[in-house]
Amino acid sequence: MKPVQFLRDHQQEVVVAWRRLRQAIFVARVQLLAKWERASVSFEMAPDVRIGRGVRVYVWPGTHTSFSMGAKSRIGDNVTIHMKGGSFTAGIRTDLRAGVAVQIEGRITLDGENTISYGSVLHCGDSIHLGYAAIMAEYATVADSTHFHTTADEPVGENVKFAPVDIGRNTFICPRVSVGRGVTIGPWTVIGPSSVVARDIPAGVFASGVPADVVRSLDHPWMRDVELGTDGAPDPDWPAWTKHKA
Repeated sequence: MKPVQFLRDHQQEVVVAWRRLRQAIFVARVQLLAKWERASVSFEMAPDVRIGRGVRVYVWPGTHTSFSMGAKSRIGDNVTIHMKGGSFTAGIRTDLRAGVAVQIEGRITLDGENTISYGSVLHCGDSIHLGYAAIMAEYATVADSTHFHTTADEPVGENVKFAPVDIGRNTFICPRVSVGRGVTIGPWTVIGPSSVVARDIPAGVFASGVPADVVRSLDHPWMRDVELGTDGAPDPDWPAWTKHKA
């Protein structure tokens, strides 16, 4: 059988084998880098996780980082990952699109069905959580830290404060939004483009501005049942990522 005909007849098997090979090379490369830095990285990846081209990983000396992604997930082209000692846990169908930057120094948890779109940033020193199906559009930033001044001469970059960020289930973070430390955004909410979220935003609303504030309710038909705790109402915390981990 000619090679071209073989590839045509076994196209799916060849694609799967190629993706697994790319994943194996990626894992081996990162673990070799970690060994060089006297650090360690543990992986738990579903076999079908896709690894793009030009993915850059930096491992901080003497740290341990754990990295887990569920089935049908993807790390896109030119994604940058800084492993500084922490954990990254993503459920099924998580998509880190091209140009995304991730700093793992605390705990990042993506419950599943999460899209982090082109050029966006997850900067974690404490805890960042995105609920199931919460998505970030292009060039959005979520950071759980900030810098502050102490004296006139001490570099502001040396002083850091952290507080966890929690973004609810099925929430949409529009392009160029910045979400700051200590913020909780409720489920089924939309944050308008170019907003700066500096305080908590409730569930089921459209919020926008600098700083972001509630503009109006989205009048989701299920919200009244949620607020009243009616039997059968959607659970804002469903599903936990562990139910969807490969």
